[in-house]
Amino acid sequence: MTLKVSIRFKTPRQLVMKTEFINQFHSINHLNIELFDYVNRYNNVRPHGALNNLTPKEYKEIFYKNCPI
Repeated sequence: MTLKVSIRFKTPRQLVMKTEFINQFHSINHLNIELFDYVNRYNNVRPHGALNNLTPKEYKEIFYKNCPI
């Protein structure tokens, strides 16, 4: 079974997935691993324009470094 998935967010709590290709993944477990990796990379590793092109990790480190508490 192969399944290529594109992901977009319509609302903050709604994840919409669109299937584009069939027979790319060997199993549902393989799909879950790849999907987790993609979402993790998208949310934690890639620079975000809303964060001045910093990764969320970099932004969080700067935020807590400058936090007065």
